[in-house]
Amino acid sequence: MIDLHIDDFHRDISLALVKLFNAFPAKHTIYLDEICGEDNKDEFGISSDRHQRCMGALMWLKDEGLIRIDDILPHEGIDQAILTMPTYLLLVRITHQADGQSSKQPKLGFIQEIRTALSSGSSEQVNRVMEKFLMKWHSVQKSN
Repeated sequence: MIDLHIDDFHRDISLALVKLFNAFPAKHTIYLDEICGEDNKDEFGISSDRHQRCMGALMWLKDEGLIRIDDILPHEGIDQAILTMPTYLLLVRITHQADGQSSKQPKLGFIQEIRTALSSGSSEQVNRVMEKFLMKWHSVQKSN
């Protein structure tokens, strides 16, 4: 079993990638509330740990080169974000047969696998797809 913060990380980055893919090639603003729900700031106005981790996940996508952003909206999200070329290509790349599909059915791209995992509501399925996606991302980056 994966730690809860890793479940949240996989869900957060998968939602962000789907939002950016759906807006592609236009730039898109992503608000933390859209990804992880409403923020419950403390009495000093500091965002919840959950919101801070969500922002950290979005910044991680940027730092690792999966997305580009024009600006950070402190405590709110990221502004004018877009997928990088390698991320777009990996998302549309045909991967393998989805579980339970016969070999006569079309193969799915990562974006469809991510959407299917999110719609299933299963953290395990989201984790499995995102780990596979990130390992493929890493191998593509390593080979360049």
